[in-house]
Amino acid sequence: MKYYRKYAEKYCKNCGEKFTYRIDHINKYCSTQCAGIARKKKPKKCFTCGQMFLGKSGHLNNKTC
Repeated sequence: MKYYRKYAEKYCKNCGEKFTYRIDHINKYCSTQCAGIARKKKPKKCFTCGQMFLGKSGHLNNKTC
């Protein structure tokens, strides 16, 4: 019995473009470039002073600069 790969279509979470992916893989983005853009750090607003800052790597709950 031959195994045939099954494909489906989905919209990219970053750019909204429609792309084809294999059903046996988990894909959220249409390309590695879109995945890289989505993973970049986004500035947060400081809880005390209101200034925008980039959190330290590895610290998920940074609320103050």
